[in-house]
Amino acid sequence: MKIIIKCYLTLVTFSNAVYGQDLKLFLVNYFPANANKPVGFISLSDIYPLNEHPDSLAIPDVEMMGIDSANYFELNAEYRKRFLTSTGISESEKVFIYDYTNNIHFSFNVKELPVVACINNYAGTDDWVFSQRDYMIGFEIDSIRLNDLSTHYNTSLVYVGNEDPFIQNEMKPIVWKKIKHEKIPFSDKDLKSMPWLSRMNVGNTYKFETKEYQYFVQDLIQLDIINGRHLLIIDLKTNKPICERIFHDSEGTSLAPLNYISPEYGNLLEQWTGNLFRNKAPVVFGFLYLSFGCPAITFLDNSENDLYIGCDNRH
Repeated sequence: MKIIIKCYLTLVTFSNAVYGQDLKLFLVNYFPANANKPVGFISLSDIYPLNEHPDSLAIPDVEMMGIDSANYFELNAEYRKRFLTSTGISESEKVFIYDYTNNIHFSFNVKELPVVACINNYAGTDDWVFSQRDYMIGFEIDSIRLNDLSTHYNTSLVYVGNEDPFIQNEMKPIVWKKIKHEKIPFSDKDLKSMPWLSRMNVGNTYKFETKEYQYFVQDLIQLDIINGRHLLIIDLKTNKPICERIFHDSEGTSLAPLNYISPEYGNLLEQWTGNLFRNKAPVVFGFLYLSFGCPAITFLDNSENDLYIGCDNRH
């Protein structure tokens, strides 16, 4: 899943561990910090409730620092403790990072990682003195320790807890094969009732197959432009649909390409599927780019809600 950001679940049990949206995932952001030292920054601001009471502030008074020093700084022991307490994270837990495209896995002890505050992309000099709401707050990891991850870490997922939720080496890219032009039947009555679908014409149809599932995706055309895609996944054991989605362009989303070949980067396989989490259904994702909101992972199980990733998108 290449996630472009112009810039949690019900209670579920994994083995003996309890994960709580149930499973809160985050992203690693790559950027230079002080003195242009590259770091991996994991913002947890999506789960850090802010409070304006002086005894509960997330950051100290930054006016005394000056604007340059206040752009990026490590929290002292007092504010680190507030951060961990408010997010429910223990010093004894770990930060697990998994790059599913390269099957690269890291784990770091929380107690060894700095907690830093970083100005978000939409705050500038005109906003000085910065408020705590102008900051992203989370863990910093020296980029040297993340050397094997994909460029800019944009195919890596993060989980903080006691046990690693990720299954390794069971994700695969979807390579779509164009098939005979035919209409994929809508299996969900709620999808049929979408008024705007009636204005769409059917475009190219593509297929991908594993031992367990058949994946179909079909372009939806309006005014000679691909404005949407219809995804339908069939369980080969039961020959019944187990997942169906409509993806479409909007103000905050755009369709990710299928089997895109870039002159600069070669094959960019955006859609991925397989087993990603222990004791959960297989997943599929990578159909949308987002400028608003955060990306989601879809489970191949009609009883599972989509899992949204905390991305601290301030757009």
